[in-house]
Amino acid sequence: MTSRRTRARSLLAGLALALAAACSSTGGATPDPTAPAGYEAVPDEELFAAVRALPEVRSADLDHLDQLGQSNDYRAEVRLQPGLSRRELVPVFDRVTEILRHGRWGASTTVLVRSSGETESGTAHDLFTTEDFARFYGEQTGQEGWPPPFVRTG
Repeated sequence: MTSRRTRARSLLAGLALALAAACSSTGGATPDPTAPAGYEAVPDEELFAAVRALPEVRSADLDHLDQLGQSNDYRAEVRLQPGLSRRELVPVFDRVTEILRHGRWGASTTVLVRSSGETESGTAHDLFTTEDFARFYGEQTGQEGWPPPFVRTG
């Protein structure tokens, strides 16, 4: 009876460990079998810190959504200083999107950049799929192209 309980506990512990590994939310921690050989994602927290460090950014809520392999989406809501025009939001939207494209392979991005009543998002540029973003911003490079020249380091 005791050995059965021990085996059951070991099995449950193993399943819990496997589930925790599968649900890992740190960018690049778990190799993506669909990524090209040698692709290494920049960790999520490093990406998020780079977005928050952009000079125009007042605050930002950033996250990666991965529901047991059913989605792979970076979400960013970035707030800038009040009173900026939509035209002034576009370059920030582009920089945030470019930063996030150094993360997990094939991740989509949902980026909203706001200032007062103005909002800029990917839908304004007809960017809906990963392929749309690749056409507009180029291929993902991960660690290879990190950091972009506009990102402050150190």
